[in-house]
Order: sequence, then C-alpha cells, then structure tokens
Amino acid sequence: MTASQTLLFYDQSSQQPSAKLDRLPGLLRVASLSQFEASLENSNLVFLQAGGKLRQDAIKLLLGKKKSFALLDLENADLLNSERLRIAARKKHIQVCWLGSLRFRQAAARLQELLSSGCLGEIAHCQISKSPDSWTAYQTQDLLNWLLPKEISIDTNLQQISTDDFTLEIEASNGSAIIQLRKKQADSFRMKLKQKTEKFLACYNNAENTELSTLLLLHKLNKPWQIMAKPWDTDTRTHGHTDRHGQTRTDTSCQMSR
Repeated sequence: MTASQTLLFYDQSSQQPSAKLDRLPGLLRVASLSQFEASLENSNLVFLQAGGKLRQDAIKLLLGKKKSFALLDLENADLLNSERLRIAARKKHIQVCWLGSLRFRQAAARLQELLSSGCLGEIAHCQISKSPDSWTAYQTQDLLNWLLPKEISIDTNLQQISTDDFTLEIEASNGSAIIQLRKKQADSFRMKLKQKTEKFLACYNNAENTELSTLLLLHKLNKPWQIMAKPWDTDTRTHGHTDRHGQTRTDTSCQMSR
C-alpha cells in the first residue's frame, strides 16, 4: 500500500461496495471500522459509503487524522451536523464533499455559466417544478443554492408534475432560461434573450462520471474542491404552506451564500 492509496469504507452487513467507484485503480475497500482506522495512515483520499453510526464514527476518525473525504450521498445526520463539519474541516485544513449532486448535469452547468456571466440580467422570478419521484430535497436545494446569485431574495414555487423530473424556470431583466432535468431522458437547456433567437440544447452527459472525474483531478492537482458540493451547501430556507387546491407549495426566500 502506498501513501496515495484511495480508500472506500462501506457497511458489509447492509451494502455492496458502490459500483460508481469500480473504475478507480487500486481502490482499497474495507468493511469494518477497525480495518478502516488501520488503513487511514496510508490513504490520502477517502470515500464514505457506510451509513448511520458507522459513518459518524468514521468522520470522527477522519477529522482526527486530518484526512480529506467524500461522502456518497447524504444522510439526515450529515445535514444536521453540516455546520459543525464545515468548521471542523476549516480548522483541520481538509477538504470535504459529497457525491450525487445535480451540479454536474450539463444543463445545470450551462445555466450556472449563463447566470455568472450576467447576460441574463437581474433575476425577477424563479420557479421550480418537480415530480413526486424526483431527486431528494437536499439535492435540489444544493442546486438552487449553487445557481442563484448571492444576496438576492427569490420566491420559489414547488408544484407536482408528471412529465419532467425537475424544471427550473428563471425570468430576468434581459430574458429567460429554463432547464429540465430528467432521470430517464436527456436533460435540456433553453434560453431566450430579448430580441434574440431562442437557443435550445439537449444534454446527454454522464453527470456521475463527470463529478467523480472532477474530484479526482482536483485531488491529483492539490486544488481546492471549490466546485464540489459540500454538506453545508444544502442549507434550506423553505417555508411550506398549502394553497387553495390543497396542494403543498414551498416558497423559498433565498439569501444565498457561496
């Protein structure tokens, strides 16, 4: 085992090692906390798949050893402890992220580029629609926090739909943009600037591979994991109420921070 060993910790009693990491050469897979602790000294990139108490115990070990790590998806405990983890990671000078975000879907990345450029102008309204079997609340919240401009209050309406898994519509002073993220079909990006022809793009990229490849490159180059999703990036400021049709609508006033 070399000092550049990559490590995966999973729970053998309830999990199979994540298939998304199968292409990593020389990946060491361990399934007990004792094996995990013994392997940490020679590992400099760690993936945590195990859940529950095992995950939280592993995080404590990683913080104590000052090892950077990536969580495979998030659990309630990760969300509840995200601020403490952010502070601990900063004090220990380590990198932390989670895999499974929507940031690396091509349509979302295109929208982020458009918003960052300022071409769309000042955002006036934002609306999301999602199907019942769409992505988790923390995934969509992370995407909104990542996309929407800093220190701007935006009303976000959540409605149930059956056609697209997730739709984000933005109206701004210079035009509009829409992304549609789908689990079983290609995503799409659409933009229309004032007095310009509408542009449409079908997006077929493998977001999971793009996300993992980005993390591995940043780690190899010893660069900050700035683009990667952090547990504390899922901070939610939603306030739900029921509309006159008896359907739940979520209005989010977002004072975004990056």
